[in-house]
Amino acid sequence: MAQGKVGSGFDISSSVYGTHIYKRFSPSLLEPLLSSNSPPSLVEALDPSKWDQSISPFRLPKGLRLVLADVDAGTNTPSFIRGILKWREEKPEESNEIWGKLFKANTRLVKALEHLRDMEGEEEYGEVLEAAAGLPIEQVSPSSGSSCYGSPSFL
Repeated sequence: MAQGKVGSGFDISSSVYGTHIYKRFSPSLLEPLLSSNSPPSLVEALDPSKWDQSISPFRLPKGLRLVLADVDAGTNTPSFIRGILKWREEKPEESNEIWGKLFKANTRLVKALEHLRDMEGEEEYGEVLEAAAGLPIEQVSPSSGSSCYGSPSFL
């Protein structure tokens, strides 16, 4: 609501739930609050049963750290998101293609991390982790086989 419904809410969700997989709530849930025509009470609007976001527990495999850094001076989320929404409206085919690729890459990363996490108790885990560290994401894909540690597609 503070961002005019353009933020995803992930930063707040991360503060509350810690590391997790997040699917954004429908922005339409905020419309009654942003409406000037007798908005509902905040308690009514925040009723968890009305929200459709998805929050799934997640943890990184042992030995991995995820570090994010802003190398400049931060981003004004509302204006940044407005720019993205404008681009998506002006170039729907291009933006849908990129959005689809981003979704697939994120899904592959989650599956690869989950598979690696499932291997933590195995003797070869340290070797697999070390080998994975040197691979570009294009060479990492979840394995359907049970043991292919030496292959670039071991995850």
